[in-house]
Amino acid sequence: MSLRRWDDDDADSCSEGGGVKRYDSTSDSDYGSNESSESSAETSDTYTSMSDSGSESGSDGQGGTGYVDLVYERLQSLHAHGTVPRKDFTKYAKKGMSAKRVKAAVTKPCCTCMCKLPVKILYQLCVAFWSLTKQSQDSCLWSIQNESGGNIKKKQWYMAGYPVCRDSWAFMLGVGKHRLSRCRHTFQGRDGRSLTCRGGPAAPPSVKSASVTNFLIHLYWTAAESMPTAILSKTTDKTSDDALREELLQRLIDCKLMVATTQIAFNQSPSRLALRELPHGCWSNVYLLYAAHCRAKQECPASKSTFFSVSLAWRCCLRFHKKTQHSLCAVCSRLKMLIRNSKDLKSHAEYSDRLLTHYSQTLQDRQIYWCARDRARLHGDILVLIIDSYDKAKVCLPRFPFQRTPKKPIYDRIRRTTMTLTGCIVHGVGVFLYLADEGMGTGANWTLEVAMRSIDRAYGILQAKNAPFPAECWIQGDNAVKEVRNSYTGRWASLMCQAGFFMGVSHHHLMVGHTHEDIDGVFSIVTSALNAMMDLQTPRDVQRTLVNRMRPLFARSNLVFDCEIVDTIRDWCTLMPAGATLKNCYRARKGDGEGNDSYAVPQSFTFMVREGMPGGGVGIEMDDNVPRRLRSEGRSKDVFAMVKAAMSDQVLSQPPILVYPHSYLPATQSFVNRINSTTLTMNASLDESRSEELSDLANNIEQDFPHLQRGANYLRSLVNSERARQPFPVLNFIEAGPSASSNLHEFRLGNRVLPPKPYKLQVVYRHALAN
Repeated sequence: MSLRRWDDDDADSCSEGGGVKRYDSTSDSDYGSNESSESSAETSDTYTSMSDSGSESGSDGQGGTGYVDLVYERLQSLHAHGTVPRKDFTKYAKKGMSAKRVKAAVTKPCCTCMCKLPVKILYQLCVAFWSLTKQSQDSCLWSIQNESGGNIKKKQWYMAGYPVCRDSWAFMLGVGKHRLSRCRHTFQGRDGRSLTCRGGPAAPPSVKSASVTNFLIHLYWTAAESMPTAILSKTTDKTSDDALREELLQRLIDCKLMVATTQIAFNQSPSRLALRELPHGCWSNVYLLYAAHCRAKQECPASKSTFFSVSLAWRCCLRFHKKTQHSLCAVCSRLKMLIRNSKDLKSHAEYSDRLLTHYSQTLQDRQIYWCARDRARLHGDILVLIIDSYDKAKVCLPRFPFQRTPKKPIYDRIRRTTMTLTGCIVHGVGVFLYLADEGMGTGANWTLEVAMRSIDRAYGILQAKNAPFPAECWIQGDNAVKEVRNSYTGRWASLMCQAGFFMGVSHHHLMVGHTHEDIDGVFSIVTSALNAMMDLQTPRDVQRTLVNRMRPLFARSNLVFDCEIVDTIRDWCTLMPAGATLKNCYRARKGDGEGNDSYAVPQSFTFMVREGMPGGGVGIEMDDNVPRRLRSEGRSKDVFAMVKAAMSDQVLSQPPILVYPHSYLPATQSFVNRINSTTLTMNASLDESRSEELSDLANNIEQDFPHLQRGANYLRSLVNSERARQPFPVLNFIEAGPSASSNLHEFRLGNRVLPPKPYKLQVVYRHALAN
């Protein structure tokens, strides 16, 4: 919507007792108005000024008559600096932009002044004004009253060019007269500091507070991590517990799974950010780090009082790890120790700068993963999975009343059974949780089973949507060697590439101590869902609770959620052909003892067939030496591993190395044919001593808590090794064969045809020089 700019020739027509100034017919046609423009007299000494926010006003001088006009263009330009989401409107904003109130303001004015402002124009102005933030509204009211100049008692007030009195102007806009007077003298900025002074020059901006805020923003997105123990920061809204929990859970899903997190919003309120945790420490250590950071940049740091006053607003979304939780980063711990023990300012600033550089490195690694998941969600040409396991101690069955262990020796001596809960996020597709009884192995076999079932679920969902199956697979995991980071995952990735299911398979890892990501945000929702239920006795109760409470949340974001109980898994380590063993780069070694920040082990592994590499691998330095007995005529199915020290590195730490030669192709095809029909399986099993403990525990629970009968029966079923087991499901994408993928590597355009060269410059030499 656009309104015609009113000219200086129309100024005198807006004076008291004059005609009513209107827009011409072309402008009114936007609102459906048929009113014609009336004639206006010319003015001789008024002028038009344009402010930074796009406003216009005329003035006769400081002591003369000024004009106050609120036009739509001004409000439209302020919208570029930030608006309030519709769900966060206050009751005052909702009332201010109410169509009923706007209509009543025009039809029943508060005074007898002549006002013929169309309702539709006023409604558009009110909606645009009340959609702004509080600071933008105050700055707009301050600027239009001070830019016009003139005596306040002689000002002429206009609403979109229609003359009104001051009281009607405030009444129609929905602001109070006292607020209008207050904003004429002062208004506050984002940090709550007054940007103007009554009767004096404008106050200087709070540079030190802004410096602290920028540092905390940088710290939030680099060193802080999402944890599985908490949901989000609490707000101060007076809402019920259920409504608050619902809002926080949905906000977490929107923040971690749906938005483009590669773009960091620096003007976002800390109360609207997800809760993150900093490494072990305290706020005094953070201030020392901030002070050293400022001195390294040759800037004067803020005082302690300013730092701690600004940090109070960030403590709702930033807190520190507890001393007994989570692994420590060796680099962070060593640099913090050097900072505390530094003797002079130079060494203090140097170590602090190295620590911030380390934090920046972690942010760059996270951004690589964020870009991959955004690519999977927006374009769908890559399958991105992140896999992690939940804390077993939080899923103990059966759950006692009020989650309190009874005061009886047997309950303190014998621990209840725990369940394995592993989550997998397939970005752009869904979130899948897998439950297993106590005794199920949680090593590479379990992780590969979870990955294959998640890929198969993604294949079925994409087939139902008639969407192509991606040709690349990206697996994100932590640094635990029992899950993703091991040689079995590398062997499985090589087999998937050589069999033709993917053009490339990669698994990546963040630095030790900085591995918490969006999967831990999902686990925080799991924690909230489980804590809300008091009667959890069997795995079916856990499954039903998670599905009922979490599936509607993800359905709003167009994500599929499911929780599956796993009884039988394949023995992948035995099923995969052991033609090659990958070693020497998975488990961390001791450092060199000199305090270097180099990585002990690489963090990024990519497996790709030769025919999928640029140019078929021609002209690329490779380490493709294999024994004579493994050499074959064909080399297109050779699988190479490309290793990087960190996810964000631009170069490889070593040349691409051949891990699965083409001669292994028959064994790979035999492996694929046996996946859905293998008899090499694994089930949960308990030793004899543990079985006796669970039997005694079941008898005592049945006697002391009769209402936990189902839980006691479940404990007895774990002891029974002859109980019925649910077989593993058939993987449909394996049955479909390698044609399930898009096989983009089989379609090549070849080298591009070079454009014809232009005419060459030629020189002809003469026998004699011209005079």
